[in-house]
Amino acid sequence: MQTRKSQHKRYILQEIARYPAIKEYKRRQIVAHAFGDINLRKTGQLLTCTDKALLRLSYDKPVTTEMIALVEPALVPFFDIDEALSLIVSNANRKHELHQTWDELIKGGETQRLEYLTPIDGLTCKWCRNYCQRPLKRRFNLPKNIAYNCNCPWFRGSVLPLQS
Repeated sequence: MQTRKSQHKRYILQEIARYPAIKEYKRRQIVAHAFGDINLRKTGQLLTCTDKALLRLSYDKPVTTEMIALVEPALVPFFDIDEALSLIVSNANRKHELHQTWDELIKGGETQRLEYLTPIDGLTCKWCRNYCQRPLKRRFNLPKNIAYNCNCPWFRGSVLPLQS
């Protein structure tokens, strides 16, 4: 059985993999950022307005040289690394929390069915819409299904015991 930290790291790596603009050999830095070992928003030098203009980046976002180093050079003008970092950390944390809650509810054995809940809007993928508010049996591995099927840009799902 995986430890919580290795399980959490797996979720972070899954989220990073959704962004092909991020250099593969730089992924460990994003994992360290997600765990709070480093802060990529404070590591390196902040880009000046002139630097941002040359790279065709938004002026209002704080971007450092370390953040730019994470991205394939040709994709820098088209990729919002600040937003990607926020989504990677947020989505990985939420999916990891859901996994922990699922495991606790299954181990508790007090309920036979569970319910997956998520807001239904433009940020919700088709898979999550299909399974939202649907009774799920204990043998249905929701965390695994979310890991393989969910492609929400901003994951906001949760799991609750279904009241009989």
